[in-house]
Amino acid sequence: MSPTGVIKSRISGNYTIAYDLSRQSEGKYNVEVNIRDFFQNQTNKTFGEIALDNTPPTVAITFDGKPVKDDTVVYGLENLRIALADNLTTPRITRLQLVGGPTADNVELTWSPAGKDTYMPEYPRLFPNFEPSENYSISVTVADSQSNTKTYTQKFSYLPNNLVQLHNLRTLSVSSPLKTTDGVPLAYLSTNVLRKTNGEIAKGVQNATLTVRKDAAFGIKFNGAQAAPGESVEVQIDMGQGDNLLLPVYPSENGKVGTSEFMIQIDELK
Repeated sequence: MSPTGVIKSRISGNYTIAYDLSRQSEGKYNVEVNIRDFFQNQTNKTFGEIALDNTPPTVAITFDGKPVKDDTVVYGLENLRIALADNLTTPRITRLQLVGGPTADNVELTWSPAGKDTYMPEYPRLFPNFEPSENYSISVTVADSQSNTKTYTQKFSYLPNNLVQLHNLRTLSVSSPLKTTDGVPLAYLSTNVLRKTNGEIAKGVQNATLTVRKDAAFGIKFNGAQAAPGESVEVQIDMGQGDNLLLPVYPSENGKVGTSEFMIQIDELK
């Protein structure tokens, strides 16, 4: 193709010439400019390759290798993958946002590489959603080298890996590990033997996280750690030689009445 330039300005013998390429097909082109003055003097200049690209990148969000749909249950956000594609230039994520869930979160996420043009979200502690109205939505804004941009949004349900649900724990509004007459805590977390992914029994001190929902009526104390509503704190749990556990759970302050939802997460058993 040989588009004709239009002089936009002339200052002290310096010309600015514009070329309209809007009707050209998308693709990569080698550019050579031919300039001729009024005395028929001509200069040719090669500028190399340019890309004509008006199409934003595309996004594919998958879980365990399958496309995420509105009714997909995602077990562990670390298994979510965001793959980018662009027909001509290099795509990139410019924004990653998580909205929704049981506490109406609105969080700006960071991301890390998980392959060529593929990324995984770095995420905060998320509470599972058990109702369709509590679904999460992830929004990915992408751009390419030509500044074409687009935002993609996908809904999904979320459950942590190895989720164990407890029945409702009822206790007195006292910030102490109260016990029954036979020495059993009024409210407690109990486990059987826990096993690692290779089948071995988990032993010794395990690093965990205690998180209390931000709409909780009171904070929670568990195994020496205390978390206020909306807070996550580190807590250590000693599994001994793989023994069964029975650990008290109780309010962080006296006199509070209501419901407090919390979770205890062990990212990796050792």
